[in-house]
Amino acid sequence: MDPVVFTIPIWFVISLGADFSLLRPARTPLRRLIFAVEAAIWLALPLAAPAGLPWLRFFVCELAMVRIARAAEMVFGTVPDRAMLEDPKRFVVYATAHGDTYAPGDAPAAAAARAGGGALVKEGLLYGVAAAAVIGAIRALPGLFAGDGARIAGLALLACLTGPAITGVVNGLAMRDGTRVSRAMFHPLRADSLRDLWGRRWNLTFKDFCHRNIFLPLMRRRWPKPAAAMAVFVVSAIMHEYIVLACLGNTNGTMGLFFLLAGGLCLVEGPLFVRIPALKNRWARRAWTIGLMLALAPLFFNRFRLIIPVDRLFAP
Repeated sequence: MDPVVFTIPIWFVISLGADFSLLRPARTPLRRLIFAVEAAIWLALPLAAPAGLPWLRFFVCELAMVRIARAAEMVFGTVPDRAMLEDPKRFVVYATAHGDTYAPGDAPAAAAARAGGGALVKEGLLYGVAAAAVIGAIRALPGLFAGDGARIAGLALLACLTGPAITGVVNGLAMRDGTRVSRAMFHPLRADSLRDLWGRRWNLTFKDFCHRNIFLPLMRRRWPKPAAAMAVFVVSAIMHEYIVLACLGNTNGTMGLFFLLAGGLCLVEGPLFVRIPALKNRWARRAWTIGLMLALAPLFFNRFRLIIPVDRLFAP
């Protein structure tokens, strides 16, 4: 393996130490400069991974996004619970968890958090079993997934299963000491509107961060609520375009377009639900949500399948 790859874990440890010692204190004059330098290094770090391993670059990009977000919260004072910054062990959980973290409270609260973590692990494992079953069906019934549309539908279903599986197990295990970690995914297949999907079920870690650091500040500046909400999708589009560019060395804009269209549709679906009586039914709204996401999915998977070799699932 390229020796430069070893710089990634080394920088990860260095950045954790720098954040804990330099960004954590309440009054550090150079905090913003330190944050800017750290963020720049994280954004450049995916390029240290071999160009022939875009999946590795993707992993580093995901890690970079989490680390930059956590450092930004420390610099701008939007950490959900500053008690998580008080000692190194809690800090590492805060800095790496895929969700908002809250320090253990009294004994009953800590016990409730541990029980919730155990339930979250079990839920994640069930989602993992469901994902394995879908993969088994894909492998056993290749003819059913011969068309590109069927393959994209299969990949979208897998995303809705593997996301809750991975984050459920990881976040649940992080709650073993009584730390409360918010959900990163909440049954995305049960969404009955696009606003429900993006606001309450999908990648809640990113949503909560953007709510605190983008949406609310814009609302305080008297932006119209739809414009503030759309700003979050614009940031998401830019972030995903960066990931594609870092992983593949080029981009065609479809990943960003996916999020811009999703944001626009979130804004218009509310009035449609009011004006179209059929969409007042929950199952009709679920069909609406699934149909729209499947229609948009090719824009997302157009580049994603070049980063992660998911098409190998359909190979005979």
